Amino acid sequence: MALTNVEFPAYKAALRGWIDEAIAKLQGLPNGIVVSSAVRRWGCDEDGVFRARERPVNAWNSGYRDQLQELPGWQSVVDAAQGDERISRQLDTLVGTVQSATRVEAIHTGLVVLPSPDELSRVDDAFDERYVKLEGYLKADELESATVWPVPGLTGEPLPVSLEPDIELGMMSNAELSLALEFAIVRPNFPTQAIFFARPEDRSCIRYRYRLPKIVGMPDAVDTEASQALEETADRISSDFEEALATVLPRPTLTVGRFTYSSSWRPHGYGVTFRSESRNSYFTRHELDQGQVGEFLDVWRVLRQPDFQRKNRGLALALRRLSYQAQRERPEDELLDIMIAAEALYLSEAGNESDRGELKYRLALRAAFWADAAETDIGRRDIFKLMRTAYDVRSAVAHGGTPKPKDIKVRGEQVALKELVNEARHVVAAGCRKAVAAVASSGGSWPPAWEDLILPGQGSSAER
Repeated sequence: MALTNVEFPAYKAALRGWIDEAIAKLQGLPNGIVVSSAVRRWGCDEDGVFRARERPVNAWNSGYRDQLQELPGWQSVVDAAQGDERISRQLDTLVGTVQSATRVEAIHTGLVVLPSPDELSRVDDAFDERYVKLEGYLKADELESATVWPVPGLTGEPLPVSLEPDIELGMMSNAELSLALEFAIVRPNFPTQAIFFARPEDRSCIRYRYRLPKIVGMPDAVDTEASQALEETADRISSDFEEALATVLPRPTLTVGRFTYSSSWRPHGYGVTFRSESRNSYFTRHELDQGQVGEFLDVWRVLRQPDFQRKNRGLALALRRLSYQAQRERPEDELLDIMIAAEALYLSEAGNESDRGELKYRLALRAAFWADAAETDIGRRDIFKLMRTAYDVRSAVAHGGTPKPKDIKVRGEQVALKELVNEARHVVAAGCRKAVAAVASSGGSWPPAWEDLILPGQGSSAER
């Protein structure tokens, strides 16, 4: 490949001359070519299966590094670097971002453009490919990173989906999935075997790409505010995603951790940071269809508004507790979260003493009134009975009791607790979606004036 528009031509020419000397020197030294120390790591093999195994490659012997710096051509490289302030200021010092920085030594920039022993048949092309990356790094004012949250079990034809210009719901690449396995965010198929058969639902993720100013040298002080802002942004993305998704899936699911890596090429590697979260979640397969993606995006856009939490505290709590269901292992605990969500959605003004009477009746009536038959596929009278039953069962569980099987009914039929949980969740999730849509269309806030909605034409609640 022929390079055009090279920004540091003297530096490039000096490096190119030095690598000819370096290759000749290494080929003439005993053990100049070695098999790299075998490190057990995850990677995708040719059969598409991920394995954690030793992956040795032919490499130049790093023990001869000092001798390479004694070659005549290396002084030309040093002179060219010192002749350009943009290059010289980045060598033999810390370079990175507010998230992480690594010392970049002058010899390191030479070694990263040195073709490997396996590239000796195409030295010119290999050097050019490597130099393009090095120059891009040296002249950059910003460096790009990507934060990835694996979402096990999620798949569907509409993926990938752009949520925002810099946020995507999509699939992990081989390199990203290898990192997720390396840091135990994604687990092997069998605990005792370092092997992973990646299905589409094992690759699903949210990916957030962002750029940070490149910092050269040791800063006077650590920018804790910038670091905290990045952390808060990441936390908000994952929580908004889980809450929006909880309104459209039959069963909620969670992100199971996250990792951040340098997506801009850097001479010192990926620079990976990670956070593994020990949270229970349903690892069942969820296949999104186009309609669900549309519903999800509608909720996502409203949640992402800066003032949503402040203006809609009850609705925000309802969405949060609905998403928490994915962390529970027992139906009793799931029901507690669902009914907390229901109370936040339909009774958020009941903190006033005058509004606390007959909460069960009020919740059931509002849920039935608010229900959309096209969304719930349950009649309003059945929803009224369902939510009263769910409220009673929830109260028994919350106070340490055990609900009687004969009292657990849906549509007049006795059912298992799990079915009651599923039906109640369906109603509450549909109610949340409708509430979010109402907030979005009116520009208002939640809750509405319930009495004015249910009893129109009777004068406003304020007048009464």
